[in-house]
Amino acid sequence: MIISETLRLRQSKALAKKVARYVGDDRERFGTLMQLIFDNDQVIAPRAAWAMNTCVEKYPHLVKPYLKKMIAQLKRTDMHPGVTRNIVRILQYVDVPENLLGTLTNTCYDLMLDPASPIAVKAFTMTVLLNICKREPELKNELKVAIAAVLENSTAATRSRAKHTLMALDKL
Repeated sequence: MIISETLRLRQSKALAKKVARYVGDDRERFGTLMQLIFDNDQVIAPRAAWAMNTCVEKYPHLVKPYLKKMIAQLKRTDMHPGVTRNIVRILQYVDVPENLLGTLTNTCYDLMLDPASPIAVKAFTMTVLLNICKREPELKNELKVAIAAVLENSTAATRSRAKHTLMALDKL
């Protein structure tokens, strides 16, 4: 299978799963998939990100060598929203190394507070920041303030995630 050609066919959950099955636990194939995300082709990159998400759910260790570059990608303004969404979604479940926490924290705050960020990105960043607060509890008040700012003009989905995040912060 040539991953880029397969992803160009169409966007579907079935195709994302097919590519993920092909990649499996193979580091080289996973590297090819990640390169498609980083190349930022507006058609292939979000489809590759969806497949990457599916792979990492089953083989989380595959993403570790790419965490630094993935976090850097989140700062790009020319990225397809689907790529951002899938990267942040994965970061909810990955143990991020200590040396990347500062950059990830700042990036997540920027995404969460950006009025143009999609709802899912805002929700996922709240969870990523909550996970960071579990490791760095002194940041929890800052997160509470940021969530309050997001709540001013939020959707029901964002309010729901914010409520759950605030309750979890109170338990820390």
